Amino acid sequence: MDVVVPFPGAFAGMVIDPETGKPVLGNPEGTGSITGHAIKPAGIKCVSELSRILRTPVIATGGVSSGLDVIEYAMVGAQGVEVLTVIMQRIRVLDLIIEIEKFMLDKGYDSLQHLRGKALDFLPSR
Repeated sequence: MDVVVPFPGAFAGMVIDPETGKPVLGNPEGTGSITGHAIKPAGIKCVSELSRILRTPVIATGGVSSGLDVIEYAMVGAQGVEVLTVIMQRIRVLDLIIEIEKFMLDKGYDSLQHLRGKALDFLPSR
């Protein structure tokens, strides 16, 4: 059985339209989800913690805008990575894949499995 631990990949926030003074995000309280590159460190931390304690695959989310972001999430144990920020920034997913392949070739990795969890070796065990 898979375990799903909620990390929304986004945080609640509020944006105000300076022209009208009105909140512009979705719900009646004027708040909504914010995401992007700034929340990636929280996602990396969460995935690293979950990867060290769970015996089930962890899927990462939060702030992925480059192939190196995917590599970072893999290095803390992610088995999969959501790429919504890339799509929102209109970056081609193919460019992301090319960047991952180039990194792996340059560093001598022949598969993501060989780099997955690499950073966990440098962190204290739980």
